[in-house]
Amino acid sequence: MASITTTTITTPKIKNLYVYPIKSFKGITLQNAIITERGLAIPNINGNKSIDRLWCVCDTDGYVQDIRVQPHFATIAVEIDYEHNCLVLTPTLDDDIKEFDPLKIPIHNEAFYDNSGEEHVVNVSDRYKNYWYGHPLNGYNCGEEAANWITRFIHKHNEYSEDQEFLFLRYKQSSKRRISEMFKGKSDIAKRAMPNDQAAFADCSPFHLISTESMLDLNRRLPANASCENPVSIFRFRPNIEVECAKQAYDEDKWMTFNIGKASFRQLGPTGRCVIPTTSPMKGKRYDDEEPRATLMKYRPLPYGDGPHGGPILGIWMAPQANVEQHVTIGDVITEVGNDPMKL
Repeated sequence: MASITTTTITTPKIKNLYVYPIKSFKGITLQNAIITERGLAIPNINGNKSIDRLWCVCDTDGYVQDIRVQPHFATIAVEIDYEHNCLVLTPTLDDDIKEFDPLKIPIHNEAFYDNSGEEHVVNVSDRYKNYWYGHPLNGYNCGEEAANWITRFIHKHNEYSEDQEFLFLRYKQSSKRRISEMFKGKSDIAKRAMPNDQAAFADCSPFHLISTESMLDLNRRLPANASCENPVSIFRFRPNIEVECAKQAYDEDKWMTFNIGKASFRQLGPTGRCVIPTTSPMKGKRYDDEEPRATLMKYRPLPYGDGPHGGPILGIWMAPQANVEQHVTIGDVITEVGNDPMKL
């Protein structure tokens, strides 16, 4: 009797979903989420509107602080208190746990009005002449208690910031941050963006995707004496969507238009890697060997050059097409659509 040969055909699908309510703080792992024009939303939270990078920390001059300048931000956990409709911030380093009580920040922007109904609004800028944001943004000041908490935290971990004060801000939607205005509209990402593509305090786009296969290939290439953990934590790269069962490593580079479940996406460009992935999300520290970025530098392209705006690429930036506010869940498959030059 002739033997029967079976072939397993794999289809890319969602392995994990992550949302990062506060820029540069730890993310929240989700089983399901809602795709919105400005990023991932958690069902029944914030009116089903995105909470991804909806908050940030800035100094009193309005300049955003992130992992690049405050690496210990990566060690602060964020959770949702569904009963009280607030974020709960908890340090994870042993010394910080002893010193800092959890901080609660309301989710709805009405919480940041005073008794007369006036808004406490602050102008917000990135540290690069608003190249990323396109223009100054507005955020709601989250109050004195939150400001004192994060100022004490930064002073403890960063001696160069001891003469500064800091505060939490919640993005004000009327800021209308458009991706097409980034870098004065001259960047590749801005040129690919549609007029309505937008984000809150995320660097370059409302969504970021990486495949497990790409991460596995990076792990195989790391030197044995690398300072970073192996396998490398995906939280160093801060994606919203982790995909598994891609045909090969870096296959996502070619995905120009595609569906995830019922949600449609366009790629805006590959994700250039600055110093953020060199920061340990467990310790909030960077090491001299600059891993895993140093390994990526040896074999991955640098389409934006090297420096604060670029580096070796891993993963893709993307924006939703039509049909926003679509639900996605772990296990949803990725499919090719249209006639774009992409093969899955």
